[in-house]
Amino acid sequence: MNEGKGRTKIVLVVDFDDDLGRAGIRTPVIGEVAVREAAMKYALVNPQDADTNTLFTALKLYKEIKSAKENAEIAIIAGHEKGGFKAGIKIREELRKVIAAVNADSAIVVVDSVEDEYVIPVVQSLIPIEAIERVVVEQIRGVEETYVLIGRYLRKILEERRFSRIFLGLPGLLIISYILISITPYSSYAASATLIVLGLFLILKGFGIVDEIIKIWKTSPIMRFSFVFTVIAVSITLAMTYLSLCSYNFATDAKALAHYTKNVLPYAMTSFVPLLLGRFIYKLFRRSFRIWRDVMSFIILGVLYYFFNRIADLVLLAPSGDLQTVVKLMNESYLLQTFILFIGVIMAVSAMLYARERRII
Repeated sequence: MNEGKGRTKIVLVVDFDDDLGRAGIRTPVIGEVAVREAAMKYALVNPQDADTNTLFTALKLYKEIKSAKENAEIAIIAGHEKGGFKAGIKIREELRKVIAAVNADSAIVVVDSVEDEYVIPVVQSLIPIEAIERVVVEQIRGVEETYVLIGRYLRKILEERRFSRIFLGLPGLLIISYILISITPYSSYAASATLIVLGLFLILKGFGIVDEIIKIWKTSPIMRFSFVFTVIAVSITLAMTYLSLCSYNFATDAKALAHYTKNVLPYAMTSFVPLLLGRFIYKLFRRSFRIWRDVMSFIILGVLYYFFNRIADLVLLAPSGDLQTVVKLMNESYLLQTFILFIGVIMAVSAMLYARERRII
């Protein structure tokens, strides 16, 4: 470790997706000797990987700084194989350890990809960055070299789970879905069903629903049971929706829409109950003041149920579902005014409880 006086620069190698960890190298690695050993170990495991070039580039840069008679140290930090916020958190923790160990006051960051550059704001939040060294691997342009490069990326897709789930798992799911539906009497819907599966995957990944599900699943056994019952309730709701549509021949007039609402609404609202109830019980056991949020969710669910159910009743009462008659009936029953009043009261109570929660926290 460098204990010299004056300014101490640290040459910092950042491995965002923890390729080094998969090679058996535990980070942080601090000091020239330790980094050189790590570089040699990784080069023997993955001699053609870009991270190998990054490690030796950092060692070369470190020697240049030392030859200029400047105080310097070298270290390696790594994120998480799944990337994302987990990688950022791990990098921040390891960087704190490195700064404390070498007493550094500035850094030269060595990266080899755009993904690794995501950590620059994280590093800057803990230590000033003097320079960023981007390692670009030179490639000979030729057909043979192109095949080799493609082969490397294909191996990465096969071996690294975060890539294989998308590039192998999703196509496999689509192929199986298409084949299974093709051998049934509903083979004409195979292409549409496959596109639905693809659309669901894109929605789940795009809105981070998968990460939220994993988070809920890991919270407690109560949340696991509530999630399972929620999935069952949602499945029943979808089935009832389909049966309701079939019973009215997929009609889209106002009367039919009102019947759909009356038939499906109880199942739709009930499907939220297991998850909300699970969160309520979990927070109740933890004596969390935030339990008020789940109570308000139940109240909002009840208000929405009453409002939509009442509108459906008014549409069914109106002759031929006439819109003007429906609006007139809504005004006579003060439905809209009552709904606005409920929303106003809920917002006011929520604001007071939130202010109270902030003081407690």
